[in-house]
Amino acid sequence: MPEKNWTDTYYYDFKKGIVSNYDAMSIPDNALVDINNMFPRRLGSLKKRFGYSMLGSEIEASNNGVMGIHSYYQEGMHLLMAVVDTDLYYWDDPNWASAISSLTANKKTEFANAMGSCIFVNGEDIPKKLTGLTVVDLGTGTDPDDWRPNKANLVEWRHNALWFGNITENDTPSYSKENSRVRQSEIRAIEGDKAYPWTYYYDFDSDTDEYGILGIHPYRDNLVIMKQRKTAMIVGTSRLDYGIFTYDGSMGSVSHRSMQEYDGKLFFLGTKGLYTFDGTYNIKYSDAIDDLMESLDKKQLYEGASVIWDNKYFLAVTKDAEDYNDTIIVFDSELESFTKLTGIRASCFTTFLSSPSRRLQLFFGESNAGKVYKLFGEEGGVYSYTDNGVAISASFETKKYFTGDPNWINDVRHLWVEAKGDSADTLTVKYRFDQNEDYSDGWTFNLSNRFQRFVFPEGSYGRLIQFKVENSSKLEPFEFFGFTLSQRPRREFS
Repeated sequence: MPEKNWTDTYYYDFKKGIVSNYDAMSIPDNALVDINNMFPRRLGSLKKRFGYSMLGSEIEASNNGVMGIHSYYQEGMHLLMAVVDTDLYYWDDPNWASAISSLTANKKTEFANAMGSCIFVNGEDIPKKLTGLTVVDLGTGTDPDDWRPNKANLVEWRHNALWFGNITENDTPSYSKENSRVRQSEIRAIEGDKAYPWTYYYDFDSDTDEYGILGIHPYRDNLVIMKQRKTAMIVGTSRLDYGIFTYDGSMGSVSHRSMQEYDGKLFFLGTKGLYTFDGTYNIKYSDAIDDLMESLDKKQLYEGASVIWDNKYFLAVTKDAEDYNDTIIVFDSELESFTKLTGIRASCFTTFLSSPSRRLQLFFGESNAGKVYKLFGEEGGVYSYTDNGVAISASFETKKYFTGDPNWINDVRHLWVEAKGDSADTLTVKYRFDQNEDYSDGWTFNLSNRFQRFVFPEGSYGRLIQFKVENSSKLEPFEFFGFTLSQRPRREFS
């Protein structure tokens, strides 16, 4: 029988992040049922995220959002570019300017920097080449070596060659759709004489797949090619030994923009969750958040977009049957933890080495408006505490913890909370016992204090306790450390 003196129980480690695909009592002690707009940290605390600010003004009104965003570098020039409606824009501080305005409207656009130029494709127009601020059609070459694709959905620069995927071949006077074909340029020749020999292509499991190739991404000096339910890789170092090999006939990526090489693996969004490809096998990575992945709009998975930032994988997805990306799932490989961000509607991401500060910064295009935002950081290391002027709401919900000895129902008296932040900011701290569905009305924690003690109503007891913490403000992000509960045995649990 335990001593019936008041003792302390500590709940301080949350670095495992979200583990929501289990009963709230069964998840690991250092995991949480839910987190919103907060990042787990290595020592176990939680830190509210920074915000974002618009770059300039709205580029142009568009319910279809930004169709592509890219960083183009050449000697003496750094361009941040965005496609909205029919235009390719570039940032000419303090405004956006148009480089071309005759693109097919509202087509997802992909980019590749190659040989001092930027090549971009959208599946409808002839591949384009931007050099400096001038846009022209990418040249084909002379007959018979004029097999640059007439159209392409995907483009990559790899091994000093351009690679196009999901192409329409240029077999004049007719055109045929090649859903399963990847075409390569000659080495260091993106246009002109003999740039696109007829034989420089690879057919990936030719079939009637209506989606065709949905992703191309470099991985370990090779090139991974994915359809919705197939994974292949072009292996080799030159035309002399290239070969295409299928590794998985049942799983692949639904979104080219979800593919990122991270932590030695290729991460991507599949039909049933988040996966990695390790060069041989596809492995599911999202078991801990399967309920969250199941809540995504399946018709919008192809809109998934990702970026690697702060050594984390960010994946923008569509939740709650919206028509655009409204949620970001974040995976931290160091902690092996997930968290979730809301209030960020991102159709695409890029990192950009801004001039003159020479600081690498993160940008995203809005998924339902023609706007580009700088995410988290400002020039000179000043961070945004709001989402373009709107307060950021953050919260987390713990698992169900034992109040003390698991075999006893315990009286509770005091709760100590530890957190730090702006002295003018507050948190709302709620709790519930055992199988109760309703949380308490909530205590107000003043962040002017590092510690604050709260007193439970007389007669409070339970075997299990669960906490919820909420905050909404425009102030500097707070950091939450943990709870300390004073309790003593009341009676044995039976």
